[in-house]
This record gives sequence, structure tokens and C-alpha cells, in this order.
Amino acid sequence: MAHELNNPISFVLGNVHAMQRYATRLKCFSAADRCENVEFKLTEIIQRSVLWVTRATPPTFQVDMQLPEVLPAIGSPGQMQQVNINLVQNAVDATENQLAPALTIQAWIENCEIKKSSKIVVVFS
Repeated sequence: MAHELNNPISFVLGNVHAMQRYATRLKCFSAADRCENVEFKLTEIIQRSVLWVTRATPPTFQVDMQLPEVLPAIGSPGQMQQVNINLVQNAVDATENQLAPALTIQAWIENCEIKKSSKIVVVFS
């Protein structure tokens, strides 16, 4: 009898944990940070955006990300994530009828230095 109760309980607990992870990720989209001007890791935002969009794409859609480990940015992480999601989704839509749909995302810091006045370049192609 304990086994019969344990399976449904494990299933429910596993789903609760999954829902907590999704709720945490959804908070990234909340309007609360729209006016924030905070430091965040742009590499993580780009990777998360690609993951979210490509979960619903055909397996033939390939993404090549050439990102540095450290890509600090200052601004609104929620707004930046929304911009990245829109760019990735646009790429998915634009390559819908191609035999080998692909997206390449490259990013770097100009002058190879990280400082307050550094210019970050991100290219979606």
C-alpha cells in the first residue's frame, strides 16, 4: 500500500518543483523590472531566450551561439530578455520554409576589455 501512495505523491511533488521553476522564470517577464537599471549577465539572458523559443521549434532548427562566458550589461534584464525572445522568434518564423533552418548568435565586447564604457556587440544572423 505504501508503494501505491508513494507513486502519486512523488508525481505531485515533482510537478510542484517544476512549477516553482517555471514561476521563477516567468518572473523574469514581469513588469516590475521595466524601469530597473541593474547589472546582469547578458550571456544568460540570450541562452535562456533561445531555450524558451526553441522548445517549440522543429528539431531541424539549429542554433549556433558564439558567446563569451562573461558579458555584463546594465539595464532591465526583463526587457532585454523580451527583446532577445522576439529576435529568436523572428528568426524561427523567417526560416520556417527552409530545409535547414539555422540561427547564429555572436557576441563580443569591443576592444576586448570590460569596463563601464565598453560596447557590447550582439549579432543575430
